[in-house]
Amino acid sequence: MRGGGHKDVEQTNYRYQVAVYGDRRSYIRRDGAEFLFGSDKKKRYRDVWERDGRRCVDCGLLLPFEAMHPHHRLERSKGGDDSLANLETLCSADHRQKHRHWR
Repeated sequence: MRGGGHKDVEQTNYRYQVAVYGDRRSYIRRDGAEFLFGSDKKKRYRDVWERDGRRCVDCGLLLPFEAMHPHHRLERSKGGDDSLANLETLCSADHRQKHRHWR
């Protein structure tokens, strides 16, 4: 770890720690949920896209990386995080369908 380890940061209603591991940084929430940002988030999305066979998990449409929509199975606002287990690849139509309640 660099930068002296973990550093507490106040954000929204949760208390986070900023974890720094080499060149990787993430927010760790009190309950252990991890949130990535910047290039680390893009790398995670690429890992999800490749894990899912570069296809939408709902309709099976083959997607270029730029067209994939990373979907959080459990919304971040409801306790979900950026873990591989909580992310899936969707096409834009299926992602809109999953979030139709937002409209």
